[in-house]
Amino acid sequence: CKGLVEMSSTFFYRKYEKNSRETSMQEVQEQYERFPYPIVPLAARVRRFDTFLMNYEAAVYAAFGSVHFAQAKPRILVAGAGTFEPCVVALANPESEIIAVDISRSSLKRLRLHLMRHGLANRVRLECRDLRDLDQSFGKFDYVIATGVLHHLPKPAEGLAKLSDLLAPNGVMRLMLYSQQGRAQIYRIQEFCDALEIRRPAILRWAMAKLPADHPM
Repeated sequence: CKGLVEMSSTFFYRKYEKNSRETSMQEVQEQYERFPYPIVPLAARVRRFDTFLMNYEAAVYAAFGSVHFAQAKPRILVAGAGTFEPCVVALANPESEIIAVDISRSSLKRLRLHLMRHGLANRVRLECRDLRDLDQSFGKFDYVIATGVLHHLPKPAEGLAKLSDLLAPNGVMRLMLYSQQGRAQIYRIQEFCDALEIRRPAILRWAMAKLPADHPM
């Protein structure tokens, strides 16, 4: 399954997802320094459908039923940018000013390579910092994007409040949080790893290959 390809950055951070209140941001940072995420080949191309999903005017229309409040040159914040998403955001919003923030230098380094490959290096400003450290010196944003980020914080509500404070009047926010039901198979494999004290992806692949064909895993 696709998850096995990405196991180093998915299956092995169980404590960061399921026990987030006990997790320090230093642990989260160490996770993503070691395993920049998502794993996207440098040769990957942005799909047209993805640019629609990240389009600012589409978000404004979804929120207000009209593009009346849309700004001609919106300021966009991508919080927890990861290695690729700002490429999509920049292509989807060619007239925008974009700031991409991530706690992982490794992820931002990979992101910079993707931006260069797509000719977007001058379109996106990169900031390595905890999103909770963003203050009013960054100004207000017309569009805030936080994909798979808030649930990693010790207190997600505080992170949401911080992002809300950075919204400009009539600004819109696009959030994505992990679904516990949707990730049930991943949690089962994490528990499998814990029970057998598996800590290396190669060992997990070997163990999975030894399971019977009808095993629920």
